[in-house]
Amino acid sequence: MLVSHGVAPSEVDGSTGDHQARSGLSLSSPTSPGENTVLSAFAPQKSGVRRAPQLKLIGTCPAPVQGASNITANYTGTFGVPSENQRIFFSAHIMTDGWCSSAKLFTALVPAST
Repeated sequence: MLVSHGVAPSEVDGSTGDHQARSGLSLSSPTSPGENTVLSAFAPQKSGVRRAPQLKLIGTCPAPVQGASNITANYTGTFGVPSENQRIFFSAHIMTDGWCSSAKLFTALVPAST
């Protein structure tokens, strides 16, 4: 899914061999999202939650590497590592001269380890 400002969710990876969940969050982007792309998120929720609570600013989008920006450090630095089967919410929007574009909201379920 490509959104208007070139940022889209890529993948949440929670697979581990030692039953301790890890996460890898990235936003796929065919072009650089730019340093004005602001990220917001909320702490991990139960898997049944479908509506995003009030989101908290977690930083700006890092530069993409091979078409994806790794936002794991932004998320885990604020909320810690989500456990398997938890739902995470995050959004991206562009802020220029104090004005914000419409936020694009993404949600993902952290998969159970195999």
